[in-house]
Formats: sequence, structure tokens, C-alpha cells
Amino acid sequence: MLARGRKRVPLSLAILRQKALQVAEHLGVTDSAASNGFIQRWASRHGLVNAALHGTGASANVEEAAERMAAIRQQLEGVDVDLIYNVDETGLLYRGLPSRSYVPSEDRRTARGSKAMISKDRVTLTLC
Repeated sequence: MLARGRKRVPLSLAILRQKALQVAEHLGVTDSAASNGFIQRWASRHGLVNAALHGTGASANVEEAAERMAAIRQQLEGVDVDLIYNVDETGLLYRGLPSRSYVPSEDRRTARGSKAMISKDRVTLTLC
């Protein structure tokens, strides 16, 4: 949907569900669950489609990764296997906007993301 300044505000299923519950409460409806199916059918009736937002991604360089893996294997030759650990880092970007949004069907192919989708506020976990 368009906000002030003609910028798009991503509409996720959770945002639409919350708004549906607010409208139901305002109308005095007490047994509304605002299920996924209800929201998706409502969006379809009003010409909204769920589209992926593009514009912030890049592909991985597979050849460079394969070369780096070969170099790491060569460095680790002769090291006891029990001393080798796999450590991975993951993060929860709790302030990031969703990467999918409900947009009017005529805007499906032109929907774009924004820098706000990549908020740097996160909680980081290291797994070993």
C-alpha cells in the first residue's frame, strides 16, 4: 500500500490479520479468528497478490567458494578430526521489514523492496 511520500509499506499476512481483528473488534464481532484463508481470500477479492520484493540481493560466487573450500581442506590435512569443529552464526533481524508483501495485482512485477528491509538491529547466535 502507498504511504505518505508515495513509498510502499509492506503488508504481511500478520499485519493484515491484526488489522482484520481490529476492524472486527470495532464492529463488535467477537468470534472472528481472521484465519490465513480468510485473509488470503479477502486480499484476492480486492486485487492484492503476495509478491516477493526485489532489489537487495546478490548471488554467491560458486567458483570462488569451491576454490576457498579446497584451500581450507589443504590447510587442515594432518589435523586430528576430533579437533575440527563447525561453527555457524545466525541472526534474528527483529526490526527488519518482511521480504514479501501484498500489492495490487497490476504492480506485481514492479514491486520493489527498500533499505528498511535490511535493518541491522539483530540478536546474534553462534552455534558449534
